[in-house]
Amino acid sequence: MQSLENRVEEILRKNIDYLSSEAEKKGYTLDHYFSEDVPAIMADGDMLYQAFLNILINAMQSMPDGGRIEVDTVGKDNTVTVHFKDNGGGIDEEIIDKVWAPFFTTKEQGTGLGLGIVKNIIEAHAGRIKIVNRDDQGVDVAITLPENQGL
Repeated sequence: MQSLENRVEEILRKNIDYLSSEAEKKGYTLDHYFSEDVPAIMADGDMLYQAFLNILINAMQSMPDGGRIEVDTVGKDNTVTVHFKDNGGGIDEEIIDKVWAPFFTTKEQGTGLGLGIVKNIIEAHAGRIKIVNRDDQGVDVAITLPENQGL
């Protein structure tokens, strides 16, 4: 049986390793900053891998000519927060709350299911997800997950 105790930074490293070769070819820089004090969490690592992968792919799609994606982690108040920051064009404020709705998409090709599935995965782990436009450019997708208590 798979252990449910996971370290978020290990899952993120797998995502970055998976994407790095193709990302580099297409002009993307994937930077990561993992805090030393991030605790283990109780989570399904495979599900979080899929959620994080979807967010990273969306970030790349928001910057068709390449760009920078920064991933960082912070441990605070019995939680782990992961920030995915890109320097794309951001999301129009009129639609930022609609991105979670099933079948909503701004892409010519796409189902509009990706972010809804990501949100369901995060909430199934008692977590929260939020997307905000950054002041300079791009978005910050922040995922907060509860610490692995009692192990």
